[in-house]
Amino acid sequence: MSKKTKIALASAILAAGVASVASAHDRAPTVKLGGSIDAQFGYQSQKSGFNNAGSTTNQRSKYGLVNDTKVHVKADAHKGGLKYGGKIVLNTDTSNAKNGESSVANKTMMFVESSLGRLEAGSYTGAYDGLRVGATRLSSATGGINGDWKYWVSQDIDGSFSAATGAGINALPYKPGLPTEFDRSYQQNASKLTYYTPTFRGLKAGVTWTPDTEQHGTVNKLVGVSKDYTTAVGPSTNQAKGYKNVFQGGLNYHHKFDKITWKFSALGEVGKAKKYDLSAIGAGLSAKRHDLSAWELGASAHYMGFGVGGAYGDWGKSGLMKTRYVGASSSSITGAKAGKYWNIATNYEHGYYSASAGYMASETGGYGVDLTTNTPAYSTKKGKAEVFSFGVDYKLAPGLMPYAEVTHFSLKDRSQTPADGRNTGTVFLAGSKLSF
Repeated sequence: MSKKTKIALASAILAAGVASVASAHDRAPTVKLGGSIDAQFGYQSQKSGFNNAGSTTNQRSKYGLVNDTKVHVKADAHKGGLKYGGKIVLNTDTSNAKNGESSVANKTMMFVESSLGRLEAGSYTGAYDGLRVGATRLSSATGGINGDWKYWVSQDIDGSFSAATGAGINALPYKPGLPTEFDRSYQQNASKLTYYTPTFRGLKAGVTWTPDTEQHGTVNKLVGVSKDYTTAVGPSTNQAKGYKNVFQGGLNYHHKFDKITWKFSALGEVGKAKKYDLSAIGAGLSAKRHDLSAWELGASAHYMGFGVGGAYGDWGKSGLMKTRYVGASSSSITGAKAGKYWNIATNYEHGYYSASAGYMASETGGYGVDLTTNTPAYSTKKGKAEVFSFGVDYKLAPGLMPYAEVTHFSLKDRSQTPADGRNTGTVFLAGSKLSF
């Protein structure tokens, strides 16, 4: 065999080897089907007036056995240095989801990832959820201060649901999070586009654009969504939080020094607040709100199974009413106070066991519309929320995790009478999560 022939043969073998390696890393979309079932028993002892929901025939039960069931469909593929795929999470219970969602789909998302970063699009969580650090990342059981306790009680501080007390402060943060995270069933499903940078020396950045927090799903949902107005709902108008052109994001950094892992995050969001359409309670009545502007700083440290972390967030005056309109005439509304929250938690993990304890507090100024006189009403007093939670869980077998959790809460609207403006109580939860 000549030298040229040997070289040609070696080159062919090498080329074939490279091609086989490349093809080995290429993969057409593969689909994985999974899901989760959370069978939970709960008992709550909130003030009895808050169990009435405005009617003696529409009582909230103090205890019960409930489920939270979801089906997950994941798809992923490789082509050279490109990864792509998607995820669908479906609500599959026999009633609306625990956060009030009535749609079958809970989340839908597709992604494309390369050495330049990751791009996600769909009705899915954004950069805040992907990068945040703090107490919410350290909780066992159902999530502690950000867990399931909130679904068992009324977060509406105006527990009487009467027109005379329509100026309640339902915007009070009763769990940690930026304003667009506050109502999960409303904001998390908003259609959005998110970009994450590659991680470089522990540093990662991300940004999310949400065209409209009231838009989600198919093009069909563009019908009936106003670019200028959001419809007021509930006993006071600050329960609806419509924003447009929301930009959310920030930085996440982690570093391991000796045996301690440090994590930090700096996140925020800005957006244009829609006006309130209050025509249902007054002809030609509407209100302009303060634009969205909020931020959060978080940190945590982990050492030998122990973890401690916390966060501080500032809502500013995001969403609070600032101008009242009756037809073409307008009047300024003063007295709004900025909202803020802070939290801290610690946890310990050893083998299959995990335990955590957490605390959060928040306060904000009141605002709303007096449903009796159809006039704006501000409170000069701050509302306050406090939540303590302790939880434990145990990984009994692969995918099977029993848990127990107790949470005490106190929600106060200091502008109202004690009977209407304060809800306190304790929520006990015990159950088991199955992931498959």
